[in-house]
Order: sequence, then structure tokens, then C-alpha cells
Amino acid sequence: MPSDTQPAPEARFSIVEESTRPKLDWKIWFPVAVLILVGLVGMFLVSKFVEGQRQQAENDWRIRMGIVADSRAADINHWFDQQFGELYAVAQNQSVQVYIQQISQLAGDASQNDQVEGLKEYLRNILTVTADRAGFTVKVKTDVNINETQPSLGGLIIIDEKGAVLAASPNSPAYDGDLKAFVASQPPGQNTTGFP
Repeated sequence: MPSDTQPAPEARFSIVEESTRPKLDWKIWFPVAVLILVGLVGMFLVSKFVEGQRQQAENDWRIRMGIVADSRAADINHWFDQQFGELYAVAQNQSVQVYIQQISQLAGDASQNDQVEGLKEYLRNILTVTADRAGFTVKVKTDVNINETQPSLGGLIIIDEKGAVLAASPNSPAYDGDLKAFVASQPPGQNTTGFP
């Protein structure tokens, strides 16, 4: 038995077991968690910024394209106005009107064929000069050795009310098929654009 003078022996077994799980050291994990959170928030903000910049660039591009498209549309409208102005000048030309009137009066008389052909030649000359000046004549470079019909891509044609060609500038397209159907479908005296 133990005596009062001797210390009690130490217990060999402990009732309380220590945890085998490592302790969470907040001095290390809290800064790591904060860094991860800051990183995620930073990535989110950067992606929002990049998206905003992309949208701004897209809007700037659309504005620029709108300005370019508006200026091109204005140029095209100006070009159409010039072309219609040239055609109107030919239609209102007193000489052209007199020649057309004389051709229609003399066309029924076979003895006046030379006179009619002379008037048509005058009309061809007026159309040739007008087509060259106004840019209605399209010159296409082709190989001289080719034995094919050259394309007719532009020119001026005067037709009568019956649809017969009175005069045409050189290299004007043939007045048949789709072109003739297109012209026949248009109301007289109207400015019309289109592609047959």
C-alpha cells in the first residue's frame, strides 16, 4: 500500500484517447482561403471587364460600319442621280426629239430609207458621245485571237413606242430576251433601276 510519504504511482493507461485527426491550423488555412477567394473574385471581375471591352469594341465597330454604309449609300444615290441626269439630258435634247420624230414620220416611206438611216446615225453618234462621257460604256479587255462574240456590258439604247431599236451606242447589250421583257414591264416615263 502506498504510504503517505510515497507518491502515488502513475497510471499506465489513459481513459482519454487523443484524436488522430490533424488539427486545422487557421494561421495557415485562413490566408489560403482568402487568396483563393480573392483569386476567384479577380477572375470574375477580369472576365466582366473583358466582356465589357468586347461589347464596347463591337459597338464601336457597328458605329463605324454604319458610317461607312451611310457614306456608300450616299455615294451610290449620287451616282444614280448623275446617271439619271445624263439619261434625262438625252431624253430632253431637242435634236434627239426631232430625230426621233422625223424617223417615226419617215419610217413608213421606203423611198426615205437613206434619210432614216442618216437620222439613226446622228442618234448613234449622240448616244456614243453620251455613253462615253457618262461612263455607260464598259470596255472589256479580251484576247484578240478569240473567235467569239465579245460581251456587251453597257451602253445606251433608244427604242420607239413599239419596242423597236432606233439607235444604240457601240457595245450596248442586245435588246432581246430578259432586257426587252424588263423594259416592257416598266411604266413609260418613270425612272427605273433593276437588273434583268
